[in-house]
Amino acid sequence: MLSLVGNRSYQIQDYRLEAAKDVQAEAIVKLVNASYGGFFSRFLEDRPENTRIDLKGVQDLIHHKSLKLYVLVNKTHKVVGTVVYNPNGEKKSAWFGLFSLDPTLRGNGVGSKMIKIMESIARENRKIKMKLDVSGFAKALQGNYERNGYAKNGKKIPFEKGIHWTLKPEYKHHPDKDFVIMSKILESIH
Repeated sequence: MLSLVGNRSYQIQDYRLEAAKDVQAEAIVKLVNASYGGFFSRFLEDRPENTRIDLKGVQDLIHHKSLKLYVLVNKTHKVVGTVVYNPNGEKKSAWFGLFSLDPTLRGNGVGSKMIKIMESIARENRKIKMKLDVSGFAKALQGNYERNGYAKNGKKIPFEKGIHWTLKPEYKHHPDKDFVIMSKILESIH
């Protein structure tokens, strides 16, 4: 099993990226569902089960043996961002996901720094490539990842195999409904 850099924390401006704790689980659920659900609400059936993650899912991530859920906290320890590092079981690549950020922090470089930290962790674990998947609907988000050096690799994950949400009928055959896989070759740490 890979070393995931333990419980080290990382300073980003006035915020700290640290391993998530059980006491933060409810705040994580709220932030992630607001981030993902707000964007996807126009595409999804309006049903309570259309959440990105529930409390049990967050708790499972906090205690997972190989995945690492990180939270970005402010000076008062409020959860304002999330990201999961996933070594993915592949020898040469890692994934990051469940990326969310409080809307008030968008556009000031905090998210890009969170991504750089995930890349640094991957390099420390001898990974040469970082991957992610993003909704085909999320063109602006794809652009943000491209500005951070990620490129679409032509592969997709069918919507039905990704998040367990129900699309509105008018979007069931939409060409952008699937998740796009993006990747970036990591520079050596040497």
